[in-house]
Amino acid sequence: MSSIDFPKKSITGNFSPETISSRSAGFENFLSSVAADKQLKDCLAFTSFLQRREMLESLRLIQDEQYDQNSFRLMNKMQTDRSPIVLRYLCLLVALYHTHICGTSVELGRAVATAALAVRRYQYVCDPDLLRYYVPLLRATLDLCQASGNDTNHIVAHLDDLKRKGVNVESPASLFQLVLHDLYPMLEGN
Repeated sequence: MSSIDFPKKSITGNFSPETISSRSAGFENFLSSVAADKQLKDCLAFTSFLQRREMLESLRLIQDEQYDQNSFRLMNKMQTDRSPIVLRYLCLLVALYHTHICGTSVELGRAVATAALAVRRYQYVCDPDLLRYYVPLLRATLDLCQASGNDTNHIVAHLDDLKRKGVNVESPASLFQLVLHDLYPMLEGN
């Protein structure tokens, strides 16, 4: 990461157009540097530092059964579609929808759409830490599709194909347990 020079603090003149412009340019430079550094973007501690408040608010809303996708949208803009933190949070949303299979068709539609997005994004994932979510994600997606009356043939066929290839598709771990365990360090100290 290149050196980032923010303007030095001053007792007076903090709101001058020059200082504001200089600080704004420095902050943009910082964000560009962060966005360019894959190791930093994927660091759970750094992501927690930037998004802990939003994650806690999301969890509060989730506890009230108000599923919040704003944190996911924010992470998705800052990260890539298949970055570990984005995929984990997307899986968390699917897991929460799955845990509380929603009653209304609008909620079920949103749940199925979120699950379908997660499955699409997982198609090219090679990270072993993330791949352990794949079968539980497929199983949760299958349940959500069944609950909403959507076609499940493609998911069943995919699970059967994985089983033929020797993958244990009867995974006892729930998607929720797996993701929450991995995201827990981000939520410590709330």
